[in-house]
Amino acid sequence: MTPVASNLKIDSTRLWGTIHETAKFGATPKGGVRRLTLGPEDKQVRDWFRNACEAAGLEVHVDTLGSMFGLRKGRDMTKPPVGLGSHLDTQPTGGKFDGNYGVLAGLTVYAVPQVLAAAAPAGAVAVHIGTYVKLVRVLMLGPVVLVLSLLARRAAGGDAPRAGIGQLVPWFIVGFVAMLLARSFGWIPQPLLRPFAQASSWLTVVSMAALGLGVDVRSVARAGPRVTAVVTLSLLALGVLSWGLLQLLPIGAR
Repeated sequence: MTPVASNLKIDSTRLWGTIHETAKFGATPKGGVRRLTLGPEDKQVRDWFRNACEAAGLEVHVDTLGSMFGLRKGRDMTKPPVGLGSHLDTQPTGGKFDGNYGVLAGLTVYAVPQVLAAAAPAGAVAVHIGTYVKLVRVLMLGPVVLVLSLLARRAAGGDAPRAGIGQLVPWFIVGFVAMLLARSFGWIPQPLLRPFAQASSWLTVVSMAALGLGVDVRSVARAGPRVTAVVTLSLLALGVLSWGLLQLLPIGAR
């Protein structure tokens, strides 16, 4: 096998152009995309995909379910193929950058319920990605807090009380990972999926309501202008850093 001289890189300029080019099929007045499966817009983007594959020298095949494949023959066709895939249809009210918006919400907003509230206007994709990004942020806090606690204990000369396992482990992250594994491996019976989804929606509403009821506007006033300014500037800095990270990702490059 011929060694690869360097890591393959995504042509971000071409990717950015392709996003806007395909978004013309089923474009909505508000800048989103509505391209339902087997609809006229789906037919248009399928024709575009066929032409793009053929222009790149790929053989185009369509199976009995309507899935399209662009085949690039290798040097040894007896070897197992490598498959990369996506979908040409969209959510009923999908946007071009729902995923990016979800990442931005997950990186910037403070609490998980607030991330859900901030991402919800952009649709289900933004909510899912925003939740994952936020929980990964929280998960990464574990090692940082552990190291800082050890340093603080050492600075205190070992007199600080020991924290129990219940204080060290973020149990809601453990529960999230457990549910993620259970859903991914099919351990949850199919009849329970819809009730679980409904319960999740209700619990989310309850948690967001509890978060709102716990806010005391008077405490913000008592904090003073300096504290308010510091918090505001920190949020702006976090937003700028998050936006910069999105620009470094291939999908965010222009």
